[in-house]
Order: sequence, then C-alpha cells, then structure tokens
Amino acid sequence: MSEKIKLSIITKGDWESGFRLAGVDVHRAQDIQEVRSILQPLLEKSEPSLVAIEEDLFPSQDKKLQKRLEEKPFPVLISLPKAELRAAEDPEKYVSELVRACIGYYVKLK
Repeated sequence: MSEKIKLSIITKGDWESGFRLAGVDVHRAQDIQEVRSILQPLLEKSEPSLVAIEEDLFPSQDKKLQKRLEEKPFPVLISLPKAELRAAEDPEKYVSELVRACIGYYVKLK
C-alpha cells in the first residue's frame, strides 16, 4: 500500500481561495521569516509531502534550511512562478520560458 503525498501551498494570499477550493492545505506568509516558521513543523514530520511556495517567498538563499532539506527526503519544496501573464510584454514568450524551465526544452507555441 502506498502513502499519499500531502500537498501544501505557501502564498501571500492571491491564490489562497483557489487552492482551498481544491482541498489543498494553504498557509499565508508575507515574508521569508513567516515561511520558515510554517516550514518548521513540516520538517519535523516524516510523511511524504510537497510544499509549493510562491516565487518571491521561496527561501533559496537559506543555507541552514537547505542543509536540513538535504538530510531528509521530505518535504520537497518547489517554487510557484508568479502568474503575471497579463503584465508580461509578450505572454507567449513568458509561457514558453515557463515550459522550458520546467521540462528543459524550448517548445514553440502555436
């Protein structure tokens, strides 16, 4: 029997309602300090989990946190890119770059 992977989202609040409607565990944070305090209990658990963190809240420069994450298989942290299609100068290029970053290949959109 396989365990389910728990999904959690850390956001400033823009995406909160949509993820809650989907049944995802949502946490609000306004800065990286708050993200650290939210992650602390998740690091203590050994259950399979995936934590998606809004891009500008992602603690990529936190060496201490990175070391702790390397010691355990869970939680897995991923960064959610900002949804700025409307603000992008070229929305097609923006989406192409997101796809390239995710899969490692350039895909021409039609």
